[in-house]
Amino acid sequence: MFRSLQSIRHQCTPLFLSKPRLNSLGCSKAHVMYFSVKKENDDDYSLMDAEKELFSLKRKVGSFFSKGNYQEALNSAEILQEKVQSSLGTDNSIYASTINDVALMHKMLGNHEKSMELYTEALHKYHSTVGKDHASYAHTLQNLGVLYKTQAEASKGMDKDQLLTRAEEALKDAVSIFSRLSSHGPTSKETLVCSNNLNLVYSAQGRHAMAIENARYLVSLCKEELGLVVVTANALNNLALILKRGIYAATLHAAMHNEQDKDQDKVGGEMKSSNDISEAIVCYREALSIKRDKLGEDNPDTIITMHNLSTLLLEQEDDEDARREAVSISDRVLEILGETPTSSDRASTSNSNARNRSLRDLISSGDKTWN
Repeated sequence: MFRSLQSIRHQCTPLFLSKPRLNSLGCSKAHVMYFSVKKENDDDYSLMDAEKELFSLKRKVGSFFSKGNYQEALNSAEILQEKVQSSLGTDNSIYASTINDVALMHKMLGNHEKSMELYTEALHKYHSTVGKDHASYAHTLQNLGVLYKTQAEASKGMDKDQLLTRAEEALKDAVSIFSRLSSHGPTSKETLVCSNNLNLVYSAQGRHAMAIENARYLVSLCKEELGLVVVTANALNNLALILKRGIYAATLHAAMHNEQDKDQDKVGGEMKSSNDISEAIVCYREALSIKRDKLGEDNPDTIITMHNLSTLLLEQEDDEDARREAVSISDRVLEILGETPTSSDRASTSNSNARNRSLRDLISSGDKTWN
């Protein structure tokens, strides 16, 4: 199935940074930092001053990130990187974690080439300072794999295939490391998160049947091992996405065959598609319920799930109740984003498709580039 850090001890004083809330920020559970502090001049620069400054910057990065304000998160991450560099230099794993932070923000802002360059630099830095069998190395490897997948989704032909292969290799290695490091093995939180990302790669490669089976299994594992938490919600969201991809692939495959072949499988195929759509809607609804409870309705992750559910409901052309629900959800998202829908829009579903396209544009624009 799918930490200590190297210490910089020479003439330095230890400082402990708080535990980060987001694994994607590239940090282990606790980082020990060592800062050169001029003992003879505590009035000018004390250990407390350094600690407060770095605590504040790290919190800013996490706070801006969680709110979807990625430009401000990037600004704070770059300042933190400069502070760590001036205190520790660059040949240590603490500095590598700041590179990872900056890379993540560039990715969220759509600067994929810059993000790739920085993730690769962070990975090499972790390799030289803590080695491959380390959570920080595995987290960065996972981030790199996810970025390869993201780039593949915007590519075609051989470029797409090569990027997906790189993504698969990176994520397989990360899953293996996480599984070895944790006492829970393949059912640890980190392993489950990475396994979900790997399974999305399988889906993007067109291995739909396997990906659907894996996704259902991962959802059940997340519920059993972690409960109704955000990781479980993301697994549900992924299952819904993979089910949709399978339906669209099957539809395309049927269209490419002759009418006789289509007629033979029409009843069974339509029944399976209907069941998969129903399952996807249930998954999105459950994921949305968890994210509303754990993250709040105005969180970027919650809004994306609301948008995904609304989009799928709108595709059910023969189900007027589903389309009305979709309009209600998309209207609520527009309100959260500060775009109050008109009363005429609410009165019917005739403008629902256009409004949902507007919603999709809002989500992917400006500071609200939520991926």
